Amino acid sequence: MDSKMILYRGSLKSCNYSCSYCPFAKHPTSGREMEKDRQDWMKFCKSLEERAEELGRFALMVVPYGEALIHPWYWEGLAFLSRLKQAEAVGVQTNFSFSMEQAGKLWKEAGGRKEKLRLWATYHPEMVSPEHFAKKCREAAEEGIALCAGAVGVPENLSLIGELRRCLPDEIYLWINVMDGLKRAYTREEVQAFSAIDPFFIRELSAVPAKRKNCQNRLFIEGNGKMQTCNISGRMPGNWFQENFSFPSPVCRQKACSCYLAYGGRGDWVNTLLFGKYPLFRIPRYFPAVFLDIDGTLLQEGEREIDPLTAASLKALKTMGTRLFFATSLPVPEAKKRCPEVWELFDGGIFAGGAHLLWKEAGGEDEQVPCNKIRQKKALHQEYREILYPLDEAVLSAVKEQSKSLHCRLYAYRNKGKLYKITLCRREDCGWERAEESFLQGVLPETWKGSVRFLCENNCMQVIPAGASKENGVEIICREIGISPKQAAAVGDSAEDEAMLLLCSEGIKLQGIK
Repeated sequence: MDSKMILYRGSLKSCNYSCSYCPFAKHPTSGREMEKDRQDWMKFCKSLEERAEELGRFALMVVPYGEALIHPWYWEGLAFLSRLKQAEAVGVQTNFSFSMEQAGKLWKEAGGRKEKLRLWATYHPEMVSPEHFAKKCREAAEEGIALCAGAVGVPENLSLIGELRRCLPDEIYLWINVMDGLKRAYTREEVQAFSAIDPFFIRELSAVPAKRKNCQNRLFIEGNGKMQTCNISGRMPGNWFQENFSFPSPVCRQKACSCYLAYGGRGDWVNTLLFGKYPLFRIPRYFPAVFLDIDGTLLQEGEREIDPLTAASLKALKTMGTRLFFATSLPVPEAKKRCPEVWELFDGGIFAGGAHLLWKEAGGEDEQVPCNKIRQKKALHQEYREILYPLDEAVLSAVKEQSKSLHCRLYAYRNKGKLYKITLCRREDCGWERAEESFLQGVLPETWKGSVRFLCENNCMQVIPAGASKENGVEIICREIGISPKQAAAVGDSAEDEAMLLLCSEGIKLQGIK
């Protein structure tokens, strides 16, 4: 069963801070309103417990219009939910103004599972110094609480946010949200300054087209039970508290995902790669190397260009020192033609299903990237190294003789005169049968039987050396760049990718994988 991401927003509309730009700081809250919010929250927690078995694995994040963690019932409710076996994580957006000592006592008394707690802490420059906020973050991290910190990208606050970055430990990620109401574009200098603090800030600057199909397992619930797919998607029919509830299909009326709660909660593989199984908690993972399939991964079905969110994310990874590698059945010239907008971000890759390996060697001094623990080589020189697994020309002759009877076109790929891949291509609506693969294996010269493998992808039959594979390519490239595959991540969508995904520490299977 797929994991669910649930956001909850109750009736709380008050805060203990008085930031000049925030309407909730000016909202007077009566005791009756606070009691209603408490009752709504506890009712929701009980209902979530009752539905846990039906939902399966899930994570919950509280996203209040105000500050929730100064109220004990939120700690009690989160601790209660953290004990559910189906709950993999529980978290909340907070200004971090609560007492860590009191919060820890409430959490412990309620039997909370600390390893499941996630905090999204927002810095408010009008209310607290960078040093004080960083101290609260360090205290939480020292208690073993997973968290991220961040701030709105107000240009006038650049120096304060920069100071916060210097005060925080490297392992605590500091995100920057685009400022609503700026009424102008960020200057080049501002973008550079904010990106130096948060390499993922570039994701905030790109329009992210809405994709309802990527929002199957998320739900935004209000205290009265009204539901949306996300915080900006618009109402959907039904109510969370109704007796015949079933997890609804996504409803979206937006053309673009305009904030992180919207685009960060989608099931895009890039979100999972950067921020894990539940990316809305905004706690990054860092990999020294990432291997990416092209067709079905970097380019979804029907797409001719890599979408802006993916391109921006790859650029951020490159900036942080992650080495990017393709892992594709395409030969180098075709891969370059398919991915021109991101080609220069990659250090080579696994091409032609593993028959051609290409990677850059870099030399230079190590340079520490501020927001993570990856060490980046500052390249003084870079040149490619490569490995080619050749095919014998006799294989081409044997296959070529049968191409007409098989109603296909034949393409032979060479590098520096050496044959390494043959592709038999049919019309897009015509696939290949296993019997045809066996037939082709049978017509090979005796000396090459068992030394060649056939790879079927939609309307194409690829012929490559038997020892060539994406898995083998990952092993070799990782060894050559000085890491273990268990430090790398990989993303793919076909059966051909499975062994590669299992080899890496993080293998992300897209929906199309069989």
